Amino acid sequence: EIRLSLVGSEMCIRDRCCSSDSLLGEWFLNAGHKVCRLCLPQYDMSQALVVDHVINLMAASLRMGLNIFIWISLPCVGWTTWQRVNMARGSLETQARIEQHRSESLQLLGELHRALSEVYKIALDFPMLQLFSAMEWPRDCDGWALPEVLALTKEFWPMVSDFEGCAYQLVNSKGLPLRKRWRVRCDLACLLTV
Repeated sequence: EIRLSLVGSEMCIRDRCCSSDSLLGEWFLNAGHKVCRLCLPQYDMSQALVVDHVINLMAASLRMGLNIFIWISLPCVGWTTWQRVNMARGSLETQARIEQHRSESLQLLGELHRALSEVYKIALDFPMLQLFSAMEWPRDCDGWALPEVLALTKEFWPMVSDFEGCAYQLVNSKGLPLRKRWRVRCDLACLLTV
């Protein structure tokens, strides 16, 4: 699990596009931090008005004196390595579904960039607080090479951490270790050493 030590202040995690019971959110709750899960169906992060509301929520958290750690889990279905095969050999219907997933992903990435830009700009008014963010995807996800993602990593996430899910006690439905290759891009150095 992820360990963060921020002395003298509360930490607020904002899970974007996560499940309503994410493991990371549970860890933060158990560690005594505030968690705001921004997931479907309440938060459709592809909608500009919802993203505006989320920006306002984060600004309010900063005004309350909370440090913020934004953990971003975007759908990766359009960019998985299997989609290379499906695009080459799949039916026209399959290819159209993949293109729809990719289009939705690009829209989410655009809204994410806008939201992060706004929140980091607002955070400049609160130099005594800390704002961090991180994005996770499978390590071999083709989405990491998208120009939109490269722009995000250049602007916000200079650090990268590659790891296996089983090293963090991830298990399948039968309780067996789950070997899942993950990558996290972030601006928080302690994530690289966990």
